[in-house]
Amino acid sequence: MPNRRKTEPGAHRVFQQITEPFNEIACDIKDVVENDRKERYFEAVLIMHMFIENILKWLVLTKVAWSKEQKASIGEEEWETLQTFCKKTSFDRALKMALAISVVSWPLYQELDALRAERNDMVHQFWVYTHRNDHRLLKKEIERLAFMGKELVSTYNALLVEIGVEEVFEIFL
Repeated sequence: MPNRRKTEPGAHRVFQQITEPFNEIACDIKDVVENDRKERYFEAVLIMHMFIENILKWLVLTKVAWSKEQKASIGEEEWETLQTFCKKTSFDRALKMALAISVVSWPLYQELDALRAERNDMVHQFWVYTHRNDHRLLKKEIERLAFMGKELVSTYNALLVEIGVEEVFEIFL
């Protein structure tokens, strides 16, 4: 078993920096939907797409780093390379890596892949322009995206349980 680094005092701050945006996004989206803020539906759809892609990349990075740490300690340069790789990888590649390393199940992969394709259509085929004033459709899209986001947050929580919160702190220090 490799030498485990002790959790440093700033570890909880690192964890907060990861979870605070999750909570802020959740509160913001909840406010938009519950208060029927139609003027913000489109923005909420875009935010949820970005959130889902970014949490997926974070999950992949966490799982890869944890797996590597089980064998040997990750050096700073290697860690920065992994971070850069995950940050720059496409949604499609991140999703395939998540499936390959068992971060997502096959059914969740299929749902996320369909979401990815829809997001690409939205961006590349002016879905936005066509539906920008259809508040009913946009609200349904927000609700669907929020559900997918919740699924990934559940995956995040399960990964924390599997790895252990302290070990996640160690990975990110």
